[in-house]
Amino acid sequence: MHKPKYYMRPITKEVQDFLKEALKDVRLWAILVILIAIWVFIMQSPV
Repeated sequence: MHKPKYYMRPITKEVQDFLKEALKDVRLWAILVILIAIWVFIMQSPV
């Protein structure tokens, strides 16, 4: 068998557990998106 050129690095158990929780709870994704949007808005706003 050939080794794939591009392979994903092994994901730690903590990340896997977090992803499982995040997929179960969509609110976590909503909060994350809102936080990123606020951060981008703050970074783009002239100070």
